[in-house]
Amino acid sequence: AEAEVRQNVSAVLVGKNINFFLTTRDVHAGDELWFDYGPDYQHFEPGETLRPTQVKEEPPSSEGE
Repeated sequence: AEAEVRQNVSAVLVGKNINFFLTTRDVHAGDELWFDYGPDYQHFEPGETLRPTQVKEEPPSSEGE
């Protein structure tokens, strides 16, 4: 719950390998940017191998149609 309150950045997946990070509320010079990686995030130490992960893509928005 605390992470949701602090989060002020959201990621948008565009294409296969491009992420855009957008602010979800006003931020000012000197503010820290907070992004919640989600429950599946795992910290990896140097030398560890990454396991394949499937990214869930959001369906296209129908707004403005």
